[in-house]
Amino acid sequence: MADFPTSLRELEHDFKEYGERWKNFGRRICKNGFVYRHLLKIQGGRCPQCRRAIRTPAHIHHLDYAHLCRSDDVPPDCRECNRDTPGAFQSCIRRLLLVHRKCHMAIHGIRPRPRSSHRVVRPSCGISNH
Repeated sequence: MADFPTSLRELEHDFKEYGERWKNFGRRICKNGFVYRHLLKIQGGRCPQCRRAIRTPAHIHHLDYAHLCRSDDVPPDCRECNRDTPGAFQSCIRRLLLVHRKCHMAIHGIRPRPRSSHRVVRPSCGISNH
């Protein structure tokens, strides 16, 4: 298997072969502080959706899943990947965006629910940058 899938057929093959690891990639990458800080830096501290500064916990949005994190670590050790295989790291990082929660919802066409005093809202992919 090639390091990076290049065709739909390869993507389908990889998904069948590594389905669970690929499925969990989104959840694992969201817990990775190194990726969060890297995205914040390369985006100049701004949300690419609204161009406003990111000052609060933000979400990591996946442009696509046409990549395969080969790490079994939760969260994956992206710092090590960047050091040892920079091409693989760049392949992943260019498919991710750091966006505000509301911007992430807008990207997916989700309207925010009215806040209720009885409901606790937990962001699905928020990491504090503190």
